[in-house]
Amino acid sequence: MGEKITRPANSAEVSRAKHLKEALHRGVPTLSRTGEQPAAPTPVPGPALDDPAIQRAYLEELVECAPEAISILDDQYRIVRINGEFTRMFGFSPEEAIGRRIDSLIVPPDRSSETHWIGDALRQGQKVSLETKRQRKPMFYTATSQIKSGRSRSVRRSIASPKKPLQPKT
Repeated sequence: MGEKITRPANSAEVSRAKHLKEALHRGVPTLSRTGEQPAAPTPVPGPALDDPAIQRAYLEELVECAPEAISILDDQYRIVRINGEFTRMFGFSPEEAIGRRIDSLIVPPDRSSETHWIGDALRQGQKVSLETKRQRKPMFYTATSQIKSGRSRSVRRSIASPKKPLQPKT
């Protein structure tokens, strides 16, 4: 009970996985966010879907094309990876964000204890879902809902328009 059953990949998915792997090896982008379709992949005999390179390509595509802001953190809450939606929502480029602590970028000072509470819950294997306040560059406040699972994944969804930031409580 509680087990998830995954359907087998169809031929289009296998073809897409091969295309992603080729793009990964060539170091070229796989898909633009504007919906542009890639050229048809050249058939390549070889690895199955359990190949780590194909899995990594799938993960990279999933993170980058997600409609939510995603930040991947290490055990010290330092940013390892962000996606384009994180940049759009919070205003920080990958160069500005990677290596910095998440709480120094987007967590308002009055919410600093929240970061530690979330970290403790995740270390205990709990799933955390909350609605909270975060700040964006240049430090305007925006409401976000946040869903975290595992030790280092974070998905954020803006509930307030970044064009009309919320004002901090006085």
